[in-house]
Amino acid sequence: MAGDDGDGRRSALFPQTQRFTEAVRLLNACTSPKLPLVVAKVLAGATAHTPPFSDDERERLVAVLGVSGAADVDLLLSVCQFVFEQAANYAIGDDVLLSQLQRGGVNEQHARVFAEAWKSGGAKMRAALVEQSLAPARLERVDWRLHLQLAQKASTRINEPVALVNFELGVDAPGAASNVSTVSVTPTGTAASGSGGGGGGSPSSPTPPSLTADDRRKLSK
Repeated sequence: MAGDDGDGRRSALFPQTQRFTEAVRLLNACTSPKLPLVVAKVLAGATAHTPPFSDDERERLVAVLGVSGAADVDLLLSVCQFVFEQAANYAIGDDVLLSQLQRGGVNEQHARVFAEAWKSGGAKMRAALVEQSLAPARLERVDWRLHLQLAQKASTRINEPVALVNFELGVDAPGAASNVSTVSVTPTGTAASGSGGGGGGSPSSPTPPSLTADDRRKLSK
């Protein structure tokens, strides 16, 4: 059974999804002597947050890896990167990676290819992740809008203004996305904040305050 290493235990790092299982099947069937070079280049790309191969190179990998098409190449490359990302996130050594890959269904020969690459380049990828997580944030953009919160009692005529302010923060780190935080401020001094990741584009529009049933009755008159 895929995912067992002979003693009934499964890999904790590599769940047996359909996509991962199919990639393992392709990987175990690969007999190319260039596989260690391909795996090492994927690790280097993951560390630098850059694509490891150009479009032309990926087309040539079809013949190099002995797979049936570009879709198989993309699947293998994405799962190779996933392997190293899991190893970095869990801060494991090459021996643990070897064991986990075998439990995930990868044969010993190919699991050792990943373990050797991780042994030589894993520390650099982990250091890059630490540097990214510690990179200082900077304020890139601020925008705001003002809403009037309708009074919820018929006897109250005063509308309460609510200011919604968006702060877009950027991080000077390769592959880091912008983060947008929204803060709502009322005259009472209360504030509620939320955040969401972004891709460096315009901040997401804040959601106006919702209307109550009493508010809707007032608007319909």
